[in-house]
Amino acid sequence: MIVQGNAEVASHAHYGSIAVGGYLIDTTPDEHGTVNGLSWADKVSGSFQWHHGVRTGEGIPFSWEDFESLARILQPLKNHIWVIDQGGCYSEDNRATRYYDLYDFVPNGQAAAHGMRLVIFLGEGTIGLKGTSDNRQFGMSVLAPFARVVVDETVGFVDGCVVAKSMGSTGRGVEFHCNCFGEGGPFGAVPLTCGPPPPAPPPCEDLWPTTKCQQKAGKDRCGTSSIATMCEKTCGVCHSCGARNPPPPPPVCELPRSTNSYSLIVRQDAVVGSHAHYLGFAIGGTLFDGTPTEHATVGAKSFIERVASVRGFTYADGVTVGRGFPLDWAAYETIALRLVESQGVHIIDQKGSFSDSDNPSYYYDMYDLFPDGGDNPTAQGYNNGKTLVVFQGAGTIGLKGTHDNRQFGACILAPFARVVVDASVGFIDGVVIAKAYGSKTQLGLDVGVELHGGGGSTCGGPFICKSEEVLLPATSTCKNKLSDKKCKKKAKKCHKKRIKKKCASTCNTCK
Repeated sequence: MIVQGNAEVASHAHYGSIAVGGYLIDTTPDEHGTVNGLSWADKVSGSFQWHHGVRTGEGIPFSWEDFESLARILQPLKNHIWVIDQGGCYSEDNRATRYYDLYDFVPNGQAAAHGMRLVIFLGEGTIGLKGTSDNRQFGMSVLAPFARVVVDETVGFVDGCVVAKSMGSTGRGVEFHCNCFGEGGPFGAVPLTCGPPPPAPPPCEDLWPTTKCQQKAGKDRCGTSSIATMCEKTCGVCHSCGARNPPPPPPVCELPRSTNSYSLIVRQDAVVGSHAHYLGFAIGGTLFDGTPTEHATVGAKSFIERVASVRGFTYADGVTVGRGFPLDWAAYETIALRLVESQGVHIIDQKGSFSDSDNPSYYYDMYDLFPDGGDNPTAQGYNNGKTLVVFQGAGTIGLKGTHDNRQFGACILAPFARVVVDASVGFIDGVVIAKAYGSKTQLGLDVGVELHGGGGSTCGGPFICKSEEVLLPATSTCKNKLSDKKCKKKAKKCHKKRIKKKCASTCNTCK
């Protein structure tokens, strides 16, 4: 596949190379997608197995104008080349103007084409590819340099290559065989005929006087179809496709890349009662051992500002104490407010004010987020951090297990709130990111809990974010009541309420 922009793929096998000019996003990260050729992508997210490597951030080794020119001048050839103007306007969503299958071009044809068939789409409307009614796969190459191509799982495999402006997927399990058109195969090369490009579209002009159109546009009236028709040039909607240069898609954003190194990320104090942590700690305040009689393991390098007790934790790759918080906390706050609800991202505004109390107003379990339970794989305890739950409020959040003992499989992003974990949760499969963290004992001692850290994933990212900037919630400024010099000397005692109160800034306990 060759894609100018972003590509969201659910395929598990690619017999050749991939070239993606934008984000290459694996929509089925629980499957390992094999790629058998040297590939290019600006950025990659997902579980790909690169047999010959991938180059990132270098662009793609093609001139996109060559694909556009070729699509315009190649002529149809019986049984080999089909040219279709599907019309429509370019869009980044997966709603195809029409789904095509093999029989639209080769009635009762075989799916294996040996690189001998090509369909060219000249329009901008989104194209869907699917399998036939009797489960024949798609034995064609596709050249659609002006459109988005969406591949449905019923297609089974695409025997040829796909060239598209952007790509989407529905379902899973598709293969790309990469028997690209023109490479000959057992039947020799296909003769190509080129002709003059199609005529240029008519000039774009306003039917009303320019001054009148400018007045309508100034009043934000271009969204009215009648005005858009009369003021095509001023409104930028020539030839019925909106602006010829469509607005950019919603920006893609992601958590800081170092997130996947930690099981627990807390900006202030953390009372930890769990016994196994598959990755590291990043604690900006004081780390307290909530179960000092139980030994606990931490599976990766950790960074902790202060430790109340050195007993109880064993750090597999060591721990750095007192050197500052290793991550950009403002990035977590910003992304929590900019994220858009989507598949794999659930957003909750629990409201409330920040508190150090371990008494949340509500305990959440996986069924609160995924009511269909066993019918939804994301409702299982083992989620490997593929789902992200975002709490945008500041009120304390409780996490627990379900009534039938399902654990908590998702990642948690709660940068303005305290997160309290009850022993009934069993384990949290994703990473926990919170302003403060506690272990609740009222519902049962927090003994035996595990924090898996999502297996080193980035919680299902990259994500779609709002394009506009967001304002972070206003926080009250606080200062040390004692001198900064004295508070620095007392920093090791920040776990004491009296020191917290007198040295709020130093102890990082500002509300």
